[in-house]
Amino acid sequence: MWEITLVLSALACPSLGAPQDAVAPTPAQIIFQNAVVNADGSFNYSFEASNGIKVEESGYVKPAIDVRAGLGEDKNEEDNGDSQVIQGSFSYTAPDGTPINLKFIADETGFHPEGAHLPTPPPIPGAIQRALSVLPDATSEPPPQ
Repeated sequence: MWEITLVLSALACPSLGAPQDAVAPTPAQIIFQNAVVNADGSFNYSFEASNGIKVEESGYVKPAIDVRAGLGEDKNEEDNGDSQVIQGSFSYTAPDGTPINLKFIADETGFHPEGAHLPTPPPIPGAIQRALSVLPDATSEPPPQ
């Protein structure tokens, strides 16, 4: 009995190691590409591929202004917390055929994408909205005691 198991497993192993996708996809070709990087940290980058992918990005360095220390863009401070601001967009076709278009901006406050395919939160139910409207404003001053 163990001989049959050994023979069957020996025959099955090569088929398990075979590639599952016999047709290799054709690599995408770059149709257009442009990149400009400046000494001040600003840049502009874009490309388009033969499979429909399009990408555009641009960015610049935003000088930080430290009000407490009097530091700003006119001061020569080595590490004043400058931040990079990048904005751009990309588009492609999802595997199910849906066109995906996304615009974004990324800065010191984070990454902020916009696109019709992104999920949105459900609306706040009316009862919760009414309860929130009667709560005191957290930004207002506390009542005198």
